[in-house]
Amino acid sequence: MVDVCSSITAGPSTRTPGRRSPRRKTGTSQASVALKEARRLNIPIVALVDSNADPEVIDYPIAANDDAIRSIRVILQKLIDPIIVAQDEVK
Repeated sequence: MVDVCSSITAGPSTRTPGRRSPRRKTGTSQASVALKEARRLNIPIVALVDSNADPEVIDYPIAANDDAIRSIRVILQKLIDPIIVAQDEVK
């Protein structure tokens, strides 16, 4: 099994008391542009959706906590394992 998220790390904490650390998230406008582009190109949309997302705009929604790295790792691993197996069978 290949760990697809092994390069994703939290890094050292450099938080200053009283300051909020910036979070890297795709903004609503960026997501909107990506959805429109996928629709225009007839690309099916697969996305993690939780309670604050609209699953109606996603072709293949995956119900999960999209803010937790553990959740993302588990789902990515389940998606990538069959691809790795198929690639090994082709070789």
